Parts: sequence; structure tokens; C-alpha cells
Amino acid sequence: MRRTVLLVLAAACAAASGPAAAEGPCVADAKRLCPDVPVGDGRIMACFRARWFEVSSACQQQVQEVEGRARQLGVACSGAVWQYCQGVPQGQGRVLACVSARWNELSSTCRDAVAAAGEKIERFKAACGGDAERLCAGIPPGGGKVFACLKLYEDSVSSACRDAMRL
Repeated sequence: MRRTVLLVLAAACAAASGPAAAEGPCVADAKRLCPDVPVGDGRIMACFRARWFEVSSACQQQVQEVEGRARQLGVACSGAVWQYCQGVPQGQGRVLACVSARWNELSSTCRDAVAAAGEKIERFKAACGGDAERLCAGIPPGGGKVFACLKLYEDSVSSACRDAMRL
């Protein structure tokens, strides 16, 4: 189940929270609390966890919403990941691809969760691809690293990308 939760974090992040200011509460907290922590591989989240009581309530809420969505998808597909994809390394959508390849064997709940995650990822890629190339060149995809990078530059991304990041 842990592997599924980590897999879908990028998709869950794309679906995180409603309208935000030009610079969301977690970006401000990251700059304030974790200025020397590089984006990617969950390092900002680890910094937040280490300093949780200093993280703003707005950012705490956003983090909890993202984690909740990741857990929901994880629960929906944990059996499939356990049964079919245990040895698949996480990152770059490999576990999602593995689960998707077993589409006919998935429960309807897991299929719905996988389809929703896939749709959100595709909307994010379509809306934010150009911004990612422009602002986050050199950031390898996977694990939500591109999303986190774009979030740092949210005030510079296109309105379509900003909207996709809030879905």
C-alpha cells in the first residue's frame, strides 16, 4: 500500500486544494522553513514533518488534503498493487502503468481511481508541459518533482497550468 500512496502523490498533488493565492501557503512555508532544501524526492515534505508545528495551518491543511487523496487511491488499489505489482519500482508512473495493465482484473473502485488519476495527470501534462520546459528544465519527472518545481514558480506559470494545478 505504501508504494501505491507514493505512486499517486503526484496525481494527488495535481488535485490538491481549491483556489490559492498566486503563491500558495506551502510555497511560502517552504521558502521560510526549508530555504536550503532542494525540491524533489519528498525532501520538502520531510522538512515540513520535522517542523510541523511551525508550518502554517493553511499549509498543514493543504498537505493533509493531498495525503488524504493519496490514501484514498492507495486504499482503492492496494490489493492490486500487492497482487500484481509488488516488485515494480516506484516513480515515473511505473506502478500506475503496472496496475493499468491489469485493468480487467481490477475492482471497479480501483479502476475508477486509476482512471481519475490518469485523467488528472494528462490534464496536468497538457496544461503545464510548456511551463515545465521553460521553468523546470533539468528536473527529472516522477515523484511529483515537476509539480513541486512549478508550484515554486506558480506566479510565473500560464493560467491554464495554474488551473490544472488546482484541480
